[in-house]
Amino acid sequence: MKNHNLKTWPEFFQAVKRGDKTFEERVNDRGYEVNDTLTLQEFDPDKQEYTGDELVKRVPYLLREPYAKDGHVIMSLAEANRCDSCRWNYEACTYLMVCHECEKGSNWRKIEG
Repeated sequence: MKNHNLKTWPEFFQAVKRGDKTFEERVNDRGYEVNDTLTLQEFDPDKQEYTGDELVKRVPYLLREPYAKDGHVIMSLAEANRCDSCRWNYEACTYLMVCHECEKGSNWRKIEG
């Protein structure tokens, strides 16, 4: 399970933020897998800079060829969870009380957006 930081243009970022866009299509140059997390970072192409706004989503399902274009994946987007201590993203279970990465307890929170 990996986290992928993805540059996302405002029109697509805002559609995900509103809940209108519930999928992400990307070139599969990172080896995307189910349960990876995507940190969508809003990027303003006119200013050539990041806006500082982020969304973190979990990938519960993905499609590869022949359903996606050659070399692409289509990933569904779901809410993710994050440890407040180390910012590690995880599909948190209700029984998980210790972060796998930093080993601190009870630091999980649902990521909004």
